[in-house]
Amino acid sequence: MDFSQFAILPVVLLGRQIDFEDETNLLMLRIAFGTVVFITSVVVLYLKNKMSNTQLENKHVEVSANPSPFNSDGEKEKITYEEHDAREFKKFLQKVGMPIVICIGIHYYAGIAIPLLIQAIMIPMNIYKSPLVKFYILGEHVTRPFPPPPSPFGNIGKLMEDMKDDGEDKPKKKKKVQKKPTEAEKENIKKNQ
Repeated sequence: MDFSQFAILPVVLLGRQIDFEDETNLLMLRIAFGTVVFITSVVVLYLKNKMSNTQLENKHVEVSANPSPFNSDGEKEKITYEEHDAREFKKFLQKVGMPIVICIGIHYYAGIAIPLLIQAIMIPMNIYKSPLVKFYILGEHVTRPFPPPPSPFGNIGKLMEDMKDDGEDKPKKKKKVQKKPTEAEKENIKKNQ
């Protein structure tokens, strides 16, 4: 299970203890965020260079033809590993680039510093978790198509379905309630004995 999403809360609590009204603290945070953005840019360029220089096996992988949440027909297409990695690289750029742009905009227009602190921690964690980085830079074996990232709340839905299934599969036992016989029933019982 991936616990990196739970790192946000301690970072926010730590950030609230730091006085960002002080220009020195704010400057140090901007330098730290700028360093993370610079290192991220270097990693992205290095990854792109490694991808273009690496010859992969001529294997094919089946992926969804139109990957979208509204794709209900489930059409599949066969693509090579290189095409698959090129598509995943575009997703990787969006996953890494969008938080940087959004945080810079929030900080510039609203003057809020906490998003810079959060992303200075989260961006390196997201880069390390990327299957492309694991394969091309760290040299780890990665299966294709890449598995979707695990959700920390993904098991809640499964548990709810299991609970629902457990309730439907097992017949409910009815308790036999013994009621007290009425006077007429008592007399009827005595007559039959």
